[in-house]
Amino acid sequence: MPTGYTAMIENGKVRTAKQFLHLCLRAFGVCVRMRDDSLEVEDDYTQKIIKGYQDDIDYHQKYLDIAKENLKTYQEMSDEQMCFKYIQETSEKIKDLQKNITREFGEYGDYLRLKHEIMDWDCDPEFSEIKSFALQQIASSIPNNSYYEEELAKCGKPTKEGYEERKEEYRNSLIKHEQWEVDYHSGEIDRLLKSKEDILAFYQRFKEELKKLK
Repeated sequence: MPTGYTAMIENGKVRTAKQFLHLCLRAFGVCVRMRDDSLEVEDDYTQKIIKGYQDDIDYHQKYLDIAKENLKTYQEMSDEQMCFKYIQETSEKIKDLQKNITREFGEYGDYLRLKHEIMDWDCDPEFSEIKSFALQQIASSIPNNSYYEEELAKCGKPTKEGYEERKEEYRNSLIKHEQWEVDYHSGEIDRLLKSKEDILAFYQRFKEELKKLK
């Protein structure tokens, strides 16, 4: 049974060794950005390689520009503006966490209801082991600690007073995050530019080698 590559020989689209080797290059890293394209016989991949890299570079450039703008904004933001941002973000975070806690409680509602009913069961000591076992089974089926409750406990107060308690930590965390974004996207752009140069050089050498075929 032919593969996706040899099928091109069977259907007549590939007629020379040069064409087939060029097609097989699609299985290697040099053509990684074409992996989602349909397998077709083509004379040259140069522009596709360049476009694939440029799309990735443009993606990182977009977020690099956003991060640089955010970094500048946070560094220059007044204390009053930062306080407003803190209150707004903290309020939204608390609201989202509380919503998730409610949802999580709903998922385990039957467990919790039965747990409380069994705990309130004033049974004869003769049946206490059964009661304990039932409670252990329920306990093993629900999380001991809610991630959302833990995160909620870490939240500061969405007030001016809450901001005063955390303002240095809050501003520094925003700046640190955006600086990380700047460094990350800058590094990715540099890496992609170097990789594009290496891949194009490799591809050019490959095409020169194909010329050795009769």
